[in-house]
Amino acid sequence: MEVNTSPATEIDGRSNSYRPPAIELRGVSKTYRPVAQAPVRALVHVTLSVPAGQVIGVLGPNAAGKTTLLKLIAGRLRPTSGQVQVQGHDVVRERAAALRQLGVALDARLARRSQASVWQHLLHCGYQLDVGGLEVKERATELLRELDLWDRRDDPLHTYSSTMQRKVALACALLADPAIVVFDEPTLGLDEGATRSIRQWIAQLAQRRGKTVLLTMSQPSLLSAICDRVVLLRQGRLVANLTAAELRVLLRSTQYQLRVRGQLGSQWSEWFDGLTVLPAGGDETILRGTIADQAALHGVIGKVRDLALPLLAVAREELSLDDLFDRLTERAAQGREGHAGDEPALPRSSP
Repeated sequence: MEVNTSPATEIDGRSNSYRPPAIELRGVSKTYRPVAQAPVRALVHVTLSVPAGQVIGVLGPNAAGKTTLLKLIAGRLRPTSGQVQVQGHDVVRERAAALRQLGVALDARLARRSQASVWQHLLHCGYQLDVGGLEVKERATELLRELDLWDRRDDPLHTYSSTMQRKVALACALLADPAIVVFDEPTLGLDEGATRSIRQWIAQLAQRRGKTVLLTMSQPSLLSAICDRVVLLRQGRLVANLTAAELRVLLRSTQYQLRVRGQLGSQWSEWFDGLTVLPAGGDETILRGTIADQAALHGVIGKVRDLALPLLAVAREELSLDDLFDRLTERAAQGREGHAGDEPALPRSSP
């Protein structure tokens, strides 16, 4: 399935000059061919255009093709078919020119046994990226401060936790001040506070520095909070290309969980309008299920009070990835019913 099959363009309002998309994929497929095994189609005819200066998220379950997509853009894989361009440069034919536009953090696993300090590691990364001595020191200082690593800059890299090593990988990706940055799961394994910090930092890369950011994450709600658009992959196919607002609408769950004090058996389900009644340990019970709207929710709460049960908590459950894709399938089916004989149109990738 293709999204926006025509090449996307951007117009600079000040000069009216043509600006190529920051990243463009045209009919890109990637098939792995393991020895003595059946071919694996990691990506299937993906067409996507990423305007400059936006934060674009890639969402999908395991084995959806997310990391393969990023590796193709970063020049670490060659497409089986189709074309990948970065700032108008073909990643295969003009590899060096294309990669000069990119900062990439695809693997946060750094040298665990390295005795080099984090500061030394960043200077070495700068040397590999051809960033000069004073320039790399200034950028390394700025990035380490932004990522809350400055106080431990002289510690050996191998003493860093996996969380801190992930931050170091992000810093390395930005040392050469690239126009485009590509991050694979930048918040994986981070606690809530660190995730919030990285989320704000990524948003500022686009808002304050004008960078284009392409990243994968496994949390739909987090992507909807920091991205301009989110593309959804499933089994190697691009199934939707949504604005952040469209994704937030899809994520509005009608699944609730109410926790009450008191023991109730499953026979109370009918009383609570078909909600599942589950023991929660101790003297507590969980009521879980679909509640259509606020009026229905207040009705359930009223029934809890009718039984004189203390209400301990009410929470709306976050939609799972599977639920999200089910909703997309339902929406596509409704679109087909509403436009019989027409192909359903997915949102276009250019703004």
